[in-house]
Amino acid sequence: MTTPSIAVIVPAYNAAATIGRTLEALRAQSIEDWEAIVVDDGSVDDTASVAGGVDDDRIRIVAIEHTGVSAARNRGIHESTAPIVTFVDADDGPESNWLQRLVEPFQAEHIGIVCCRGLRVFPDATATPVEFHEDPRFGAVRFQAGSFAARRDLVAVGFDERLAFGENTDIGGRLLREAETRGFEVATVDEALIRWHVDPSREDARDADRLEAAEVTLRTHGETMSRRAVALHERLAAVNAARIGHLRSARSHARAAVALEPLHWTNWATLAGAWVPLLGDRWSRPSADRAPRSLRDGPTTSPRVSVLMPVFNGEDTIEDAIESVLQQGFEDLELVVVDDGSTDRTPTIVDRWRSDDRVTVLTNARNEGLVAALDRGLAACRGALVARLDADDLAAPTRLQRQAAAFEDDPRLALCATAYDRLSGSGELLKHSVPPSTHAELAAAMMAGNRLQHSSVMFRRDVVQSIGGYDPDWFPVEDYDLWLRVLERGRYVGLPTVESYYVQRATGISATLSARQAERADARAARYRADLTGRAGARGTAQQVVEIARATLSIRRRLRRRRISTTGLDRQALRTVNHLRRTGSTGGSTSEPTIGSRIGRAAVVLACAPRLAIVGRLARRT
Repeated sequence: MTTPSIAVIVPAYNAAATIGRTLEALRAQSIEDWEAIVVDDGSVDDTASVAGGVDDDRIRIVAIEHTGVSAARNRGIHESTAPIVTFVDADDGPESNWLQRLVEPFQAEHIGIVCCRGLRVFPDATATPVEFHEDPRFGAVRFQAGSFAARRDLVAVGFDERLAFGENTDIGGRLLREAETRGFEVATVDEALIRWHVDPSREDARDADRLEAAEVTLRTHGETMSRRAVALHERLAAVNAARIGHLRSARSHARAAVALEPLHWTNWATLAGAWVPLLGDRWSRPSADRAPRSLRDGPTTSPRVSVLMPVFNGEDTIEDAIESVLQQGFEDLELVVVDDGSTDRTPTIVDRWRSDDRVTVLTNARNEGLVAALDRGLAACRGALVARLDADDLAAPTRLQRQAAAFEDDPRLALCATAYDRLSGSGELLKHSVPPSTHAELAAAMMAGNRLQHSSVMFRRDVVQSIGGYDPDWFPVEDYDLWLRVLERGRYVGLPTVESYYVQRATGISATLSARQAERADARAARYRADLTGRAGARGTAQQVVEIARATLSIRRRLRRRRISTTGLDRQALRTVNHLRRTGSTGGSTSEPTIGSRIGRAAVVLACAPRLAIVGRLARRT
């Protein structure tokens, strides 16, 4: 019998309603040399008979006692014979080319893991794309059932059967470490190949199940789990207890999470949400609020995303800009237009949308200036996320959907930008720009100037408001200043897809105030360069500083070409290395090497020292 090229592990528990559809999707795959191991995890419905009724010799059914999804997947790995293994849940929908696209990159011997994108699909057929995460070693990755495949000898590390949550993320981290140790690389397929079906009506029951699962895991395995894993389960138990109204239990679990990881801001946010549920709809919202807007009865009181659009004398462009927002595929939005004392036909044009409950129009009696208009609009925004769009720019139809999905995937995310096209007034493409993809790359790139286009950015409203919003002292580079301050409060990610269009016009700020803009940008960059290395050395781990250092190496040439002195940066590096030499270590997680380690000191030196002689001298001193 020929060995199949890939094994598909399908854990199933009481999945009679969906397992048949998933198996038929496997049978429709464009390649035929696969095997599927359906692990019936002690189902009490007709799962076994439905799966057994699918007439295909490539499908095997293994019955086990109910021990959880991780144990079921591990049993499937054990039963598989193929050299490559992937996973799919019993209610997921793989595309017909799913297995083919996952298998193809493994033809290269150095590829150990392949990741793809997916879609969250709601009952009304609306879909939300789920993008990649950025790993500092391997780049774009995604670990969710159906979104990754790995060589069998790698995936033999197995799922951690003690975990009630996060088993995919956990095995993903261990797979990457194993791949790095053995010299394998990760390949990505930039296509949505798997559909994860979402049933909002079951969310309340799932919250109760998740709470029970987390508490059972803590009681059974708490003593043998890592401190971080225990804190994660305490935090998730608190969130799910709050959602179903068990606030006393929520507070108890949240306090335990804070005690375990007092420096983790999410634990404190969980505790605040457990005590004051009205602080945000994340903690105690009814299940209907988790559905897309199209599934709800009536308008929402708090949209997910607010689009902030200031305008002054924009009669020629404002209509197209507004339409590009209201025609988004993502519907849980509001548009806040601030007319900053326009003297042309702009007020008449924007009045057309005052009857639209998605649009709020604010009018300044006189021209207050861009920063004042931004701050007024920001104060009126109700969404947890705010997307910026100028009145002469355009948003792609998928922009809000993709950026909101990025924030959904990473609760630490505070800032997200996308690629954009710079167009002439006639629509001719002048330049295609892709922002830095990771936090470390942006932190380094911003030393040379602003790398984010204002109309491509989305940010968390509470983060920006907590740091005072836009600063008028830095006009006309108020956005550059804001991004630098936001980077200190949360993470950043850049999306490579073009989601906004910047239209270059002779009347724009970049054209009319170009000299002033360049002067202020250089001043803000100089301030940032002066203290970046010191802050990283005082607070970061070795891994974080290495990431920044690698990106900084590529930036120094750009600084030199612009004839920007790096002397201040180099002096700061000297002070940082001397401080590290004296102290040996400066905080950080107990599970991570601190910046005081030799690799951390070497990274600072290599990134910032301007001459080999200094590198050698510092290396001897460290």
